[in-house]
Amino acid sequence: MKPLVFHFPLPPNANRSGWGHWKAYKAKQAWYAAADLLLAAKKLPRPPKVPYDKCWLSAVLTMSRAMDDENAAFRANKFARDFLKRTGYIVDDSRKHCRIIGMPDQVITRTVPPGLCITLTPVKDWDLTA
Repeated sequence: MKPLVFHFPLPPNANRSGWGHWKAYKAKQAWYAAADLLLAAKKLPRPPKVPYDKCWLSAVLTMSRAMDDENAAFRANKFARDFLKRTGYIVDDSRKHCRIIGMPDQVITRTVPPGLCITLTPVKDWDLTA
């Protein structure tokens, strides 16, 4: 099956200390609204007719400075996986249905806007060649 590639705005760093629950919630809702606009404007691949039951995900963060692996993994995966589930690309974002390939790559640059690139590869089984 053909991989789908998504170019999202950079998700907020909701793990920031000092952020209360409300501020993190508002930042997450703003990110979802931006992703929804990209989908409505047909800047993202169309959802499949039937959500994928199993898939691999890989991520690349483009930012102006590096993050530690744990925060980069959260930032690259949580909001995007929830969006993919909510909009019908995947059945669920649990490990039973969706697995992440390694730590997200981090491209550090100030010459392009920050963002998140997710590659979703649907599979029949937990073998990348399937």
